[in-house]
Amino acid sequence: MNMLLYLIIPLSGLFTSTVDFQIQTKTYQQSLSEIKTELATKDSTQLKDFFISSFYYKVFPYWKGTKWDYEGYTNTPKKGVVACGYFVSTPLKHMGLNWNRYKLAQMYASKATNAICDSIKKFYDLDKFYKYIQSSEDNIWHVGLSFHVGLVVKYKGKIKFVHSDYINSEGVKEEDILKSEALKQSSIYYIGRLTNPILLKKWQTGEEITFN
Repeated sequence: MNMLLYLIIPLSGLFTSTVDFQIQTKTYQQSLSEIKTELATKDSTQLKDFFISSFYYKVFPYWKGTKWDYEGYTNTPKKGVVACGYFVSTPLKHMGLNWNRYKLAQMYASKATNAICDSIKKFYDLDKFYKYIQSSEDNIWHVGLSFHVGLVVKYKGKIKFVHSDYINSEGVKEEDILKSEALKQSSIYYIGRLTNPILLKKWQTGEEITFN
């Protein structure tokens, strides 16, 4: 028994969280397959929570550290480079949103927000933008900035700006909103609720999402 404990305890110390353990023991494709299988079992009241948790815990971690480039459009996490728009369109397409990742990524940020979101809001002050997110229920928002785009995730007490950061070509990361240089450098925050009922239904049914 003591020998068994000796073997198990060091192994658990290799991982800082269950998410770290997952990405070490599952491939990206396995994670995506599990999401799609479980999605079929959800009713409409469960879709939003499942979407947020799937993206934040089962998809985004694989992309962290993928480097940014203005012309980057990799389809594979941590291989190649990814621009901010393609970081939004590509992982979400992999999750099951049936859209053209190229067309969405190449849109102006405000047009992309209008195309896939509801509850559109516009802010010119970072603190007011943050207070709006704080006062809202758990969601994922598509956020268009002056020269950038990303996602804000609010889930179970966490609020994070998730994006492919152009600053120093750092790439895919998560940040506290008030500490993000990309957010601080913007003069506008054009946001919409990505996790809206229409988009969530299309996610579950696989209906094609088209753009004009």
